This record gives sequence, structure tokens and C-alpha cells, in this order.
Amino acid sequence: MGMTVVIGWNQSQPIDKQWTEVEYNSHAISLILWLISNALEKKYPNIYWDITERISIHLIKFDELNQHDFMTAVMAIRNLIEKEGNSIKENAEYWNSDIEPLIIIDDRYDPNFKLDE
Repeated sequence: MGMTVVIGWNQSQPIDKQWTEVEYNSHAISLILWLISNALEKKYPNIYWDITERISIHLIKFDELNQHDFMTAVMAIRNLIEKEGNSIKENAEYWNSDIEPLIIIDDRYDPNFKLDE
């Protein structure tokens, strides 16, 4: 069974591309969920919950996060990918090829954001 990852809503995009989301099959979504869980669940449980609370209806949602929480999630996942390297190569490939392009066009994206650790 598949699942949708909703990144956000971007009014500056063409009308048919304003919802920034991607659909995944069960294998791919398990890899994305591993990233989200391992990057956020222990250190940022509230953000983790906000993203995954609709998992029972096959939605993972970043769109309701404020800018700070959105960027915290993004940076925590990026840091995990960097730290784990080749051991999570397949997870990183899905994230980098499908989700990153949607993140960088999101209105909440801040390339200068620094993660508070």
C-alpha cells in the first residue's frame, strides 16, 4: 500500500503544482519513515508527531509545520543522511531525488537556517 508525503502549498508555483507532494509505494515509504523516525522521534518528538499523526490515513504531512519546525525537520534529516552515509544510501536517494526539490521551493525554506543542537 502506498502513502503520500505532503511537503506544502506554494502559491508561487503553477496552479497544477501548488500542492507539493509525492506518492510512494510501501518499500519506499518505509525508507522515508526510517529517516523521519531516526532523525526526529527522540530529539524532536512534537515535530515527529505533527508530521506522522495522519499516518493511519496514509499521509505524512510537513505542510502544517511553521517555518522553524519545518526547517528543524529538514536539517535533522539532512544531518542524519550525512552522518549515516552509505549505510542509508537507498533512503537518502529517495529523500534527495523526490523530497529535496519540493523542500527548496517551499515558502518556508531558509537556506541559512542553523539547527539548534
